[in-house]
Amino acid sequence: MYHALEKWRCEEEQQINSSMRGAERKAALCLLLDQETQFIAAIERHRIAYSSCPDFFQQNKEILQVVTLILSLSESIRARELQDLYNNVNLPAVSQEQRLHVLMTLKHAVKVPHTHRC
Repeated sequence: MYHALEKWRCEEEQQINSSMRGAERKAALCLLLDQETQFIAAIERHRIAYSSCPDFFQQNKEILQVVTLILSLSESIRARELQDLYNNVNLPAVSQEQRLHVLMTLKHAVKVPHTHRC
């Protein structure tokens, strides 16, 4: 951050030196110094805020890991349900009532809700 700030300051100073003279140049350089001071203070505030709460960022990382785990578990549960349905559909010699029940369960499991129309 400080390197980018220094680069910005040098570019601004060159522009001021090439386009202004006398009291106007001094006023512009003072304004540039004030802006640079404010930017340095802001950088320091952010640095202090970050260094004082690294646990916050670690907690967010842990929360992300938990959410990822939950999503993968829900996908696994859905896959297991579909595998069970597949196995039930492929069962040989079941009664017509059992077969109808399995097919209705399969229909409801793979049914896509109509949330929007094309």
